Amino acid sequence: MVVADGGGGGGDLSVDYSALARAGTVLTEAGAQLDACGGTAPASGDSGDAAALIAAMFSGFADSAGKLVGEASVLGAAVQVCSSGLASTDAEQAVAVLRGGS
Repeated sequence: MVVADGGGGGGDLSVDYSALARAGTVLTEAGAQLDACGGTAPASGDSGDAAALIAAMFSGFADSAGKLVGEASVLGAAVQVCSSGLASTDAEQAVAVLRGGS
């Protein structure tokens, strides 16, 4: 975990790298699980006059779910990259301080 100036003089920023990495993993896994649900849509049955309405609703749900899956994957990957980058940068700074630099 690191505590550092958050920039702008507004105070400290505390980052728990493992929690941040877990959040990225959870986002990615949640997107994959939602994507897997796509194959569980019920078969179209005889819904009579409501068939067009039900089809339009399922189409909207599928479109929204597809976008959500994509965004969860992108955000999960971004969070994991940020966690790794923060940890690497902080480690480099710690080495520099130990060596007498800044």
